[in-house]
Amino acid sequence: MPLAGLFENDLRLDTGGRDRFADPPVEVVLLVDVTNTPLKVVGDERNQIEGVLRRNGGRLTQPTSLMIFDDRGVKGLPQRTTDGNRLADELNKAEARAHSILLTTQTEPDRVTLSLNALERIAEAADRRAGRTILIWIGNGWPMLENSHYLFTEREHGVQFDRVVTISGQLRESRVTLYSIYPTDPAVTDEPGIQHYRSFLRGVPSVNQVRPGNLALPVLAIHSGGRALDIPDDLGNEIANCIAEAKFYYALSFNPVSAKHVDEYHELAVHVDKPQLKARTSAGYYAEPAFQFQLPGLSLQH
Repeated sequence: MPLAGLFENDLRLDTGGRDRFADPPVEVVLLVDVTNTPLKVVGDERNQIEGVLRRNGGRLTQPTSLMIFDDRGVKGLPQRTTDGNRLADELNKAEARAHSILLTTQTEPDRVTLSLNALERIAEAADRRAGRTILIWIGNGWPMLENSHYLFTEREHGVQFDRVVTISGQLRESRVTLYSIYPTDPAVTDEPGIQHYRSFLRGVPSVNQVRPGNLALPVLAIHSGGRALDIPDDLGNEIANCIAEAKFYYALSFNPVSAKHVDEYHELAVHVDKPQLKARTSAGYYAEPAFQFQLPGLSLQH
Protein backbone atom coordinates (compact mmCIF):
# COMPACT_ATOMS: atom_id res chain seq x y z
CA MET A 1 0.00 0.00 0.00
CA PRO A 2 2.26 2.89 -1.14
CA LEU A 3 1.58 6.01 0.95
CA ALA A 4 3.85 8.99 1.64
CA GLY A 5 3.20 11.41 4.52
CA LEU A 6 1.74 8.86 6.95
CA PHE A 7 3.60 8.45 10.23
CA GLU A 8 3.80 5.63 12.71
CA ASN A 9 1.57 7.31 15.29
CA ASP A 10 -1.22 7.57 12.71
CA LEU A 11 -1.78 3.79 12.91
CA ARG A 12 -1.65 1.07 15.51
CA LEU A 13 0.71 -1.54 14.14
CA ASP A 14 0.61 -5.17 15.22
CA THR A 15 4.08 -6.58 14.55
CA GLY A 16 3.48 -9.92 16.28
CA GLY A 17 6.67 -9.45 18.26
CA ARG A 18 8.79 -9.23 15.11
CA ASP A 19 11.02 -6.40 14.00
CA ARG A 20 8.94 -4.07 11.84
CA PHE A 21 11.97 -3.36 9.71
CA ALA A 22 12.97 -6.97 9.08
CA ASP A 23 11.33 -7.09 5.64
CA PRO A 24 13.81 -7.12 2.75
CA PRO A 25 13.80 -4.09 0.46
CA VAL A 26 10.89 -3.85 -1.96
CA GLU A 27 11.85 -5.30 -5.33
CA VAL A 28 10.94 -3.42 -8.50
CA VAL A 29 10.31 -5.35 -11.71
CA LEU A 30 10.21 -3.43 -15.00
CA LEU A 31 8.37 -5.44 -17.62
CA VAL A 32 8.43 -4.44 -21.31
CA ASP A 33 5.29 -5.75 -23.02
CA VAL A 34 6.27 -6.60 -26.60
CA THR A 35 3.33 -8.97 -27.16
CA ASN A 36 0.68 -6.23 -27.18
CA THR A 37 2.65 -3.16 -28.27
CA PRO A 38 3.74 -1.92 -31.72
CA LEU A 39 7.47 -2.40 -32.24
CA LYS A 40 8.09 1.31 -32.85
CA VAL A 41 6.52 2.12 -29.49
CA VAL A 42 8.56 -0.66 -27.85
CA GLY A 43 11.73 0.92 -29.23
CA ASP A 44 10.82 4.32 -27.78
CA GLU A 45 9.97 2.67 -24.45
CA ARG A 46 13.32 0.90 -24.27
CA ASN A 47 15.17 4.16 -24.88
CA GLN A 48 13.30 5.91 -22.08
CA ILE A 49 13.68 2.96 -19.70
CA GLU A 50 17.42 3.06 -20.33
CA GLY A 51 17.40 6.76 -19.45
CA VAL A 52 15.70 6.04 -16.11
CA LEU A 53 18.16 3.27 -15.28
CA ARG A 54 21.15 5.53 -15.95
CA ARG A 55 19.90 8.44 -13.83
CA ASN A 56 21.98 9.44 -10.81
CA GLY A 57 24.98 7.65 -12.20
CA GLY A 58 23.03 4.41 -12.46
CA ARG A 59 22.39 4.21 -8.70
CA LEU A 60 18.91 2.78 -8.14
CA THR A 61 17.03 3.31 -4.89
CA GLN A 62 15.45 -0.17 -4.93
CA PRO A 63 16.65 -3.59 -6.08
CA THR A 64 15.40 -3.79 -9.66
CA SER A 65 15.12 -6.43 -12.34
CA LEU A 66 14.01 -6.40 -15.98
CA MET A 67 11.62 -8.65 -17.87
CA ILE A 68 10.68 -8.75 -21.53
CA PHE A 69 7.33 -10.32 -22.40
CA ASP A 70 6.89 -11.47 -26.00
CA ASP A 71 4.99 -14.29 -27.67
CA ARG A 72 7.64 -16.76 -26.50
CA GLY A 73 6.89 -15.93 -22.88
CA VAL A 74 8.57 -13.87 -20.18
CA LYS A 75 12.33 -13.55 -20.28
CA GLY A 76 14.04 -12.24 -17.16
CA LEU A 77 17.26 -10.30 -17.58
CA PRO A 78 19.87 -10.47 -14.77
CA GLN A 79 19.04 -10.89 -11.11
CA ARG A 80 17.76 -7.86 -9.22
CA THR A 81 20.39 -5.22 -8.60
CA THR A 82 20.76 -1.55 -7.69
CA ASP A 83 23.22 -1.08 -10.57
CA GLY A 84 21.11 0.68 -13.17
CA ASN A 85 23.95 0.89 -15.68
CA ARG A 86 24.26 -2.90 -15.68
CA LEU A 87 20.53 -3.30 -16.34
CA ALA A 88 20.61 -0.66 -19.09
CA ASP A 89 23.48 -2.49 -20.78
CA GLU A 90 21.60 -5.78 -20.62
CA LEU A 91 18.47 -4.14 -22.01
CA ASN A 92 20.49 -2.90 -24.99
CA LYS A 93 21.73 -6.44 -25.62
CA ALA A 94 18.23 -7.95 -25.49
CA GLU A 95 17.01 -9.16 -28.85
CA ALA A 96 14.36 -7.09 -30.61
CA ARG A 97 12.27 -9.41 -32.78
CA ALA A 98 9.18 -9.04 -34.93
CA HIS A 99 5.81 -10.24 -33.67
CA SER A 100 5.01 -13.83 -34.56
CA ILE A 101 1.49 -13.14 -33.24
CA LEU A 102 0.34 -10.09 -35.18
CA LEU A 103 -1.48 -7.22 -33.49
CA THR A 104 -4.83 -7.91 -35.13
CA THR A 105 -8.40 -8.43 -33.97
CA GLN A 106 -8.09 -12.13 -34.80
CA THR A 107 -5.22 -12.61 -32.33
CA GLU A 108 -6.78 -10.71 -29.43
CA PRO A 109 -8.08 -13.74 -27.47
CA ASP A 110 -4.72 -15.49 -27.80
CA ARG A 111 -2.85 -12.43 -26.58
CA VAL A 112 -5.17 -12.10 -23.58
CA THR A 113 -4.48 -15.70 -22.60
CA LEU A 114 -0.71 -15.31 -23.04
CA SER A 115 -0.69 -12.11 -21.00
CA LEU A 116 -2.76 -13.40 -18.09
CA ASN A 117 -0.68 -16.59 -17.98
CA ALA A 118 2.48 -14.46 -17.82
CA LEU A 119 1.07 -12.34 -14.99
CA GLU A 120 0.17 -15.47 -13.01
CA ARG A 121 3.67 -16.92 -13.45
CA ILE A 122 5.26 -13.69 -12.25
CA ALA A 123 3.02 -13.66 -9.16
CA GLU A 124 3.89 -17.30 -8.45
CA ALA A 125 7.60 -16.47 -8.64
CA ALA A 126 7.16 -13.46 -6.33
CA ASP A 127 5.38 -15.67 -3.81
CA ARG A 128 8.58 -17.69 -3.40
CA ARG A 129 10.57 -14.73 -2.11
CA ALA A 130 10.18 -12.66 1.02
CA GLY A 131 9.06 -9.07 0.82
CA ARG A 132 6.98 -6.98 -1.54
CA THR A 133 7.25 -6.61 -5.29
CA ILE A 134 6.27 -3.65 -7.44
CA LEU A 135 5.60 -4.87 -10.98
CA ILE A 136 5.58 -2.02 -13.51
CA TRP A 137 3.97 -3.29 -16.74
CA ILE A 138 5.02 -0.98 -19.59
CA GLY A 139 3.14 -1.11 -22.88
CA ASN A 140 -0.33 -1.13 -24.37
CA GLY A 141 -1.54 -4.08 -22.31
CA TRP A 142 -3.71 -6.91 -23.56
CA PRO A 143 -7.05 -6.34 -25.34
CA MET A 144 -10.22 -6.00 -23.24
CA LEU A 145 -12.45 -8.06 -25.60
CA GLU A 146 -15.26 -5.62 -24.85
CA ASN A 147 -16.95 -5.15 -28.21
CA SER A 148 -19.68 -6.69 -30.35
CA HIS A 149 -17.23 -9.14 -31.96
CA TYR A 150 -17.21 -11.26 -28.82
CA LEU A 151 -20.14 -13.23 -27.44
CA PHE A 152 -19.29 -15.41 -24.47
CA THR A 153 -21.01 -18.54 -23.26
CA GLU A 154 -21.95 -19.21 -19.64
CA ARG A 155 -18.97 -21.53 -19.36
CA GLU A 156 -16.62 -18.84 -20.69
CA HIS A 157 -17.95 -16.33 -18.16
CA GLY A 158 -17.22 -18.94 -15.49
CA VAL A 159 -13.62 -19.15 -16.69
CA GLN A 160 -13.34 -15.35 -16.60
CA PHE A 161 -14.67 -15.21 -13.04
CA ASP A 162 -12.26 -17.94 -11.93
CA ARG A 163 -9.36 -15.92 -13.35
CA VAL A 164 -10.50 -12.77 -11.55
CA VAL A 165 -10.59 -14.71 -8.27
CA THR A 166 -7.27 -16.46 -8.91
CA ILE A 167 -5.25 -13.47 -10.11
CA SER A 168 -6.51 -11.05 -7.45
CA GLY A 169 -5.71 -13.63 -4.78
CA GLN A 170 -2.26 -14.35 -6.21
CA LEU A 171 -1.29 -10.68 -6.34
CA ARG A 172 -2.45 -10.07 -2.77
CA GLU A 173 -0.91 -13.20 -1.25
CA SER A 174 2.41 -12.78 -3.07
CA ARG A 175 2.47 -9.08 -2.08
CA VAL A 176 2.69 -7.84 -5.66
CA THR A 177 1.51 -4.32 -6.42
CA LEU A 178 0.88 -3.91 -10.13
CA TYR A 179 1.34 -0.65 -12.04
CA SER A 180 0.39 -0.25 -15.69
CA ILE A 181 1.95 2.44 -17.85
CA TYR A 182 0.38 3.03 -21.24
CA PRO A 183 2.54 5.54 -23.16
CA THR A 184 0.09 7.68 -25.10
CA ASP A 185 0.48 10.03 -28.03
CA PRO A 186 -2.29 12.68 -28.10
CA ALA A 187 -2.06 12.86 -31.89
CA VAL A 188 -2.98 9.21 -32.48
CA THR A 189 -4.35 7.84 -29.20
CA ASP A 190 -7.98 6.74 -28.92
CA GLU A 191 -8.69 8.42 -25.58
CA PRO A 192 -12.23 7.01 -25.05
CA GLY A 193 -10.93 3.54 -25.84
CA ILE A 194 -8.10 3.80 -23.32
CA GLN A 195 -10.41 5.10 -20.59
CA HIS A 196 -13.01 2.36 -21.18
CA TYR A 197 -11.48 0.25 -18.40
CA ARG A 198 -12.96 2.66 -15.83
CA SER A 199 -16.34 1.05 -16.49
CA PHE A 200 -15.03 -2.14 -14.86
CA LEU A 201 -13.44 -0.87 -11.65
CA ARG A 202 -16.19 -2.14 -9.38
CA GLY A 203 -15.52 -5.49 -7.74
CA VAL A 204 -17.07 -8.65 -9.18
CA PRO A 205 -19.19 -10.40 -6.54
CA SER A 206 -20.36 -13.29 -8.70
CA VAL A 207 -20.00 -15.07 -12.02
CA ASN A 208 -23.26 -13.47 -13.16
CA GLN A 209 -21.63 -10.04 -13.05
CA VAL A 210 -18.24 -10.73 -14.60
CA ARG A 211 -17.16 -9.09 -17.83
CA PRO A 212 -13.95 -9.49 -19.87
CA GLY A 213 -13.11 -5.91 -18.90
CA ASN A 214 -12.72 -7.01 -15.28
CA LEU A 215 -9.48 -8.70 -16.39
CA ALA A 216 -8.06 -5.61 -18.11
CA LEU A 217 -4.51 -4.67 -17.10
CA PRO A 218 -5.37 -1.24 -15.62
CA VAL A 219 -8.29 -2.75 -13.67
CA LEU A 220 -6.06 -5.41 -12.11
CA ALA A 221 -3.43 -2.76 -11.37
CA ILE A 222 -5.82 -0.51 -9.48
CA HIS A 223 -7.38 -3.45 -7.64
CA SER A 224 -3.90 -4.54 -6.47
CA GLY A 225 -3.31 -1.16 -4.85
CA GLY A 226 -1.23 0.17 -7.75
CA ARG A 227 -1.99 2.75 -10.41
CA ALA A 228 -2.95 2.85 -14.08
CA LEU A 229 -1.06 5.62 -15.86
CA ASP A 230 -2.42 6.47 -19.27
CA ILE A 231 -1.79 10.18 -19.66
CA PRO A 232 0.64 11.69 -22.18
CA ASP A 233 3.77 12.39 -20.18
CA ASP A 234 7.42 11.57 -19.97
CA LEU A 235 7.60 7.80 -19.63
CA GLY A 236 10.84 8.01 -17.70
CA ASN A 237 9.33 10.28 -15.05
CA GLU A 238 6.28 8.03 -14.72
CA ILE A 239 8.52 5.01 -14.11
CA ALA A 240 10.63 6.96 -11.62
CA ASN A 241 7.50 8.04 -9.71
CA CYS A 242 6.29 4.44 -9.46
CA ILE A 243 9.67 3.32 -8.16
CA ALA A 244 9.70 6.15 -5.61
CA GLU A 245 6.43 4.87 -4.13
CA ALA A 246 8.17 1.64 -3.13
CA LYS A 247 9.69 3.44 -0.14
CA PHE A 248 6.38 4.24 1.55
CA TYR A 249 4.02 1.53 2.73
CA TYR A 250 2.45 -0.07 5.77
CA ALA A 251 1.32 -3.66 6.17
CA LEU A 252 -2.03 -4.07 7.90
CA SER A 253 -3.73 -7.33 8.80
CA PHE A 254 -7.20 -8.31 10.00
CA ASN A 255 -9.26 -11.38 10.72
CA PRO A 256 -11.63 -11.95 7.78
CA VAL A 257 -15.27 -12.77 8.33
CA SER A 258 -16.50 -16.31 7.83
CA ALA A 259 -17.67 -16.88 4.27
CA LYS A 260 -21.11 -18.31 3.65
CA HIS A 261 -20.26 -19.61 0.19
CA VAL A 262 -17.31 -20.21 -2.12
CA ASP A 263 -15.63 -17.09 -3.55
CA GLU A 264 -17.58 -14.65 -1.35
CA TYR A 265 -16.46 -11.15 -2.33
CA HIS A 266 -15.60 -8.48 0.25
CA GLU A 267 -14.52 -4.93 -0.57
CA LEU A 268 -11.52 -3.41 1.18
CA ALA A 269 -10.68 0.23 1.82
CA VAL A 270 -8.31 2.12 4.10
CA HIS A 271 -9.41 5.58 5.23
CA VAL A 272 -6.84 8.06 6.52
CA ASP A 273 -7.68 11.03 8.74
CA LYS A 274 -5.63 13.33 6.52
CA PRO A 275 -7.72 14.89 3.70
CA GLN A 276 -4.66 15.57 1.54
CA LEU A 277 -3.64 11.89 1.50
CA LYS A 278 -5.16 8.85 -0.12
CA ALA A 279 -4.29 5.31 0.86
CA ARG A 280 -4.26 2.65 -1.85
CA THR A 281 -4.64 -1.02 -1.08
CA SER A 282 -6.19 -4.17 -2.51
CA ALA A 283 -9.73 -3.36 -3.59
CA GLY A 284 -11.18 -6.58 -2.20
CA TYR A 285 -10.74 -10.27 -1.57
CA TYR A 286 -12.63 -13.51 -2.06
CA ALA A 287 -13.25 -15.44 1.15
CA GLU A 288 -13.77 -19.17 1.27
CA PRO A 289 -15.92 -21.09 3.80
CA ALA A 290 -14.23 -23.18 6.45
CA PHE A 291 -15.35 -26.65 5.49
CA GLN A 292 -15.73 -29.10 8.33
CA PHE A 293 -15.42 -32.78 7.58
CA GLN A 294 -16.86 -35.42 9.83
CA LEU A 295 -15.45 -38.91 9.60
CA PRO A 296 -18.09 -41.60 9.12
CA GLY A 297 -18.68 -43.96 11.99
CA LEU A 298 -16.68 -47.17 11.94
CA SER A 299 -18.45 -50.52 12.09
CA LEU A 300 -16.46 -53.30 13.64
CA GLN A 301 -17.05 -56.99 13.09
CA HIS A 302 -15.81 -59.70 15.40
